[in-house]
Amino acid sequence: MLSENTRLVLVSQINCLTGWRPRLTTLLNELSPRGVALLVDGAHAPGQGAVNIADFPFWVASAHKWMGAPNGCGFLHVHAQYRHLLQPLTVGDRLYNDAFGLVQKLEWPGTCDVVKLLGLEAALKLQLQLVPDLTSGRQKQLHLFLRTLIQNKLPPGTVRTPWVDGETSALFTIYWSEEQLLVSDIRDALWQRHRIWTQPDFALANPGLGMRISCNVFNTEAELEQLVAALLTLFR
Repeated sequence: MLSENTRLVLVSQINCLTGWRPRLTTLLNELSPRGVALLVDGAHAPGQGAVNIADFPFWVASAHKWMGAPNGCGFLHVHAQYRHLLQPLTVGDRLYNDAFGLVQKLEWPGTCDVVKLLGLEAALKLQLQLVPDLTSGRQKQLHLFLRTLIQNKLPPGTVRTPWVDGETSALFTIYWSEEQLLVSDIRDALWQRHRIWTQPDFALANPGLGMRISCNVFNTEAELEQLVAALLTLFR
């Protein structure tokens, strides 16, 4: 709830637990007249289609999750009106050098890993070659294929991920009851028996009863069919 003391609101561009993509334009329109800034956590956004960040006061994101860049690569976008509020956390040789501006000081942690920068450059080039809108369309196609397959082949579970135009991402999260399953940890069973890796449903008290699946552009329908066939062996 907003109050007169609210100065900043943090929200995920794509929720990592559910795959929900909230309508941030609506939130921006509510916050701006109140003078409240919005910080968008876009960790799962790059690599899931075109990303428009121009209207966000603050936007941070990861490059390794969906883009495949090396770990430790990320993005920061800050509107000019807020940049003076930022302070570098790393005390480096450029911090006290007036010849360098704020942006250079923020981006200078010391000697950088040029290999990671080259990996980030390659990942960005690949995303452009794949065409972001086509990538998003393909991921949505895979998501729908998996959702339909699970609903038709497996016992009914509780799906966390909405299927609403504009609010769906390539993440798909579902969980079942303990009584339905033969195992207590889906991820462990899938890996030990079939060498298939998924993430658990971290929103559950027992994460092992659910899973989060990433339908990335390099996945195939055959792989999703293999996953569902393996899941069938885990039910009573």
